Amino acid sequence: MLRRLRRFAIVATVLTGAVWAAFEFGPSIDPRQRLPEDVALLTTSTWDRFEAAFPAQAGCLTDVELELVDEVPGGAARYIASERLILIEIPTSPRSYVESLTHELAHHIDSSCGAELAIGTAIRQAQGIPPQETWEGVEAWEARPSEQFAETVVQYVTADRYTHADVIDVSEEALGIVREWATGQS
Repeated sequence: MLRRLRRFAIVATVLTGAVWAAFEFGPSIDPRQRLPEDVALLTTSTWDRFEAAFPAQAGCLTDVELELVDEVPGGAARYIASERLILIEIPTSPRSYVESLTHELAHHIDSSCGAELAIGTAIRQAQGIPPQETWEGVEAWEARPSEQFAETVVQYVTADRYTHADVIDVSEEALGIVREWATGQS
């Protein structure tokens, strides 16, 4: 009986440690400053939704930092790949915040998991972009394949877009490509 209890205690300890490690060492979004409670809730729920939408990319998704700022030069949000940092301009509406965060998380998963290499050609084709067009090199932001990818991710994760919906039309084909890459299912 004592032997069974020891075995049970060892198994329980190992399982508890494995569960704890899974929570402790998974990727996360880490704010650089204390967030207001409503923004913290939006951030957490958006991160959780984003992460759940990409099960096939779970092994390559890395931590990312978030900083809320008064102004983002050239837009309302920005991803700095070299720092794994998302900047979002505040104040903004909750809907715009979720879209901006999801859009910048799309750039983060591209950087972390190699979306350009994996599906860049297919996204270009689905969005009617010439195959030789560089991922980041087009002057007009809305014509960049990387931005087309990010807006497709916003549509995939949130099932809705309004901020850039009138500027970038996401094709059903592009949406299917992102869904298949995200889930590993065709």
